[in-house]
Amino acid sequence: MTSHPLRKRVCQAFLVSLLSAPGFAQESDAPLDLTSIHREKIAELYAFPSWPKGEPRIGLANDLALSGWTGVDLHGVDGLLTRRFKRTEPETEAVSFVVESHVAPSPRAAHQDLLGWLSSLQSPQKRPALGELGPAIGDVGYFSRSGAGPRALAWIAFVRGNVAVRVLAFDARQEPDLDLLGVAREIDQALLATATIPRGTKAPRPVVRKLASELSEVVAGERVRLEVEITDPHGGVPHLRWMLAGPGRGYVERGRDGVLYLYTTAPGSMELKLEVTGSMGTTTRASVGLEVLDD
Repeated sequence: MTSHPLRKRVCQAFLVSLLSAPGFAQESDAPLDLTSIHREKIAELYAFPSWPKGEPRIGLANDLALSGWTGVDLHGVDGLLTRRFKRTEPETEAVSFVVESHVAPSPRAAHQDLLGWLSSLQSPQKRPALGELGPAIGDVGYFSRSGAGPRALAWIAFVRGNVAVRVLAFDARQEPDLDLLGVAREIDQALLATATIPRGTKAPRPVVRKLASELSEVVAGERVRLEVEITDPHGGVPHLRWMLAGPGRGYVERGRDGVLYLYTTAPGSMELKLEVTGSMGTTTRASVGLEVLDD
């Protein structure tokens, strides 16, 4: 859903030439931020400042349950959760749609998520509001038709309180009768059923009580036991994402004994980072450093 590279370069060249022409002299030599200019234009197109801000909520469940659908392959990156859904009956391996969600610190921050999705669209044409499809979903939301059928939708994006949600058809041509609107409405009902939190406060986040490696130094090719203690604010199962920084290399896996281990593969200093997404979608981070020796 990003812009075509050639079209983007042409637009950039046009803007640069326009702003450097007589009457558009810049007072500084600061580089032109075309992304920000485009985002501001989209915000104006959609009347961004007027979007209503609903009551913030504790989040949206990672293991989102939707009637007739089975969720698979949960992924979390910087607080953005992605889930793929397949039909439960008849059971199939084909993915029908994808649900993305982000539990933002505030309703305004969730609005920024929605604005970001709208700004990423290939066409600058304004998409219709969800209210055109019937009873409102979320505090504010938009949709796009796919062209695969008279009622086929490509995506629906909305915000409820501090939670931004986007539902995307995996292949509208294969399933032109997919009820994407019904899916979005069920997700919104799930959000409405969650507890609200006072305005100005953030949704409860998981707490990493301990993240440590059994050894501070280890030879490349060896594994080291990790000590991880996490408290989920809702008593559920958090989602873990491991990342590495520095020249040292390796990966984290759970051993047959149920313990998490770092399997080292290349020498060098290493910072092992952990992003924890709690069971209701809020995130926190922690890290630990160690040295991976050559021999």
